[in-house]
Amino acid sequence: MDAVTHTWDLARAVRLDERLDARTVRWILGNFTWIYQGVSESPIADGNRYYGPPTETSPAADASEQDRFLHMMGRTP
Repeated sequence: MDAVTHTWDLARAVRLDERLDARTVRWILGNFTWIYQGVSESPIADGNRYYGPPTETSPAADASEQDRFLHMMGRTP
């Protein structure tokens, strides 16, 4: 998840294509809780230490899977 998130961060920083692999994003969304199960420092358990908290505004109801994922990781697409 970090690598996928930082791929987006870097693409945005250097103004390249920000689209992430849709299958990877879909898999992450479907397994988000499982991925971080039992991990003490995660976006679920400790959103303010190593991960940005989810953005203050929720993504739109019709937001893409990528936008929902980025929101969960504290990013604003």
